[in-house]
Amino acid sequence: MPGKGGEGEGILEELVEGTKEKGYIINSRFVSEVWKIGLDMKDICDKKVVEKIVNDLMVDKREGLLKSASKFAKLAKECVSVGGSSNSNLDRLIEDIRLMKKNCRK
Repeated sequence: MPGKGGEGEGILEELVEGTKEKGYIINSRFVSEVWKIGLDMKDICDKKVVEKIVNDLMVDKREGLLKSASKFAKLAKECVSVGGSSNSNLDRLIEDIRLMKKNCRK
């Protein structure tokens, strides 16, 4: 689901490892503008901005955010189900580890 040219890749890694400054800028834009599953505060954190974001979340953009989040939830479920890309990649990784273990014993 990353954008063209690899933009937006690594958001999960950055969430786990801690956000990098450049990655934060790219990913906050993707989360809010492209994927439409969150809101971007544009690195400004004052009372009026927070109030606007909360209002947008609860009123103005609520339906759109719910629709986008549901779409991503469906895609995630497809990826981890049997035959999905994540499921298949995990199966391949397990098989590679088994082969490496077998080759090490020789």
